[in-house]
Amino acid sequence: MMRKMGPFARCAVHLLDGGYSPIPVRFASKRPLLKSWDHLRSKPLSRETITELSAKYPALNLAVAGGYGGLVPIDIDTDDADIIAAATSALPEPNVAKRGQRGFVAFYRGTPGRIWGRKFKMPGAGKGKVIVEILTTGKTIIPPSIHADTGKPYLWTTKATLLNTRVTELVRITPSHITALARALRPWVPPQERYEPREDGYSATIWVRPAAAIRMGCGGR
Repeated sequence: MMRKMGPFARCAVHLLDGGYSPIPVRFASKRPLLKSWDHLRSKPLSRETITELSAKYPALNLAVAGGYGGLVPIDIDTDDADIIAAATSALPEPNVAKRGQRGFVAFYRGTPGRIWGRKFKMPGAGKGKVIVEILTTGKTIIPPSIHADTGKPYLWTTKATLLNTRVTELVRITPSHITALARALRPWVPPQERYEPREDGYSATIWVRPAAAIRMGCGGR
């Protein structure tokens, strides 16, 4: 009897051909099959390895590695209408997005290494709750995988998907958008002291303080 083929077996090679790095994930789980999968952000699985894993574990879910090929998934992990409105006001409208249990994940492309992974966490009563996450150093599970908590499939919320849209065709995002996102989320996530890349050639970083943003220059600027 032929075993039913899951999302990884059916879609991983197609995803690879689109410029993405597919990750095998255990069925109805968020846990990758491979214990060490971080290397997939720099080098994807080969077609041969995908075929071997698909034959051995046919029911696997499918995720994609953020950061590879400039992929920038941004997870709006809330159904709070005000937070969603604030976040989307700072970001370009994505041409590809998906939904799981709540909120949505928007997929963008950026210059590799220019947008860092980051979690926007609520302080106080909501301390530790991540409401928005930039997944350039993480992964995100994609349709038609089965959600570990709901038992239902993830869904694309746009006509375009990662399976019919190459990474080079995704809407572009820049560090300036991330700065605008942090500013828009200040009512829920007060800014912290941190370094960010700058887009000009005169400074390597921006030092962001709670009270103000101070630009640190390298050439008197």
